[in-house]
Amino acid sequence: MTWLTEQCAEISGLEGYAWVMEYGGDHRYHIHAAFYINGQSHRKAWCFWKAIQSLWEDITDGEGYAHRCEPKGHYRVRGERVINFSDRRGREGMQYILSYLGKQSQRTERRIYRVSAVPAPAVSGRRRKRS
Repeated sequence: MTWLTEQCAEISGLEGYAWVMEYGGDHRYHIHAAFYINGQSHRKAWCFWKAIQSLWEDITDGEGYAHRCEPKGHYRVRGERVINFSDRRGREGMQYILSYLGKQSQRTERRIYRVSAVPAPAVSGRRRKRS
């Protein structure tokens, strides 16, 4: 997975990621990951998904499986959407989605995870107001 995230650094517009390894009876060892896209320059996630999926297939020599959690009406929160800085509800929704990465029931004995560095905020322009 580390190799994948290093390769993803080459994808323009991909700003960050978080992933965690879990163990479950059905899927054995598996990884959940979230990738952050710059919403100011990209509105759709599909091209990123295809690029990440292709990289994963190359890295695993076709033996790995990648699943895109597509938005569905019954999901409590829709993950594939642009969230503005002032969108408190949107940020809370992302926290809910990311909490799935750390669920207790499938945690490995030793936590294995990685989170990208947060890019430094731009210093140019007018300062943002918190809402």
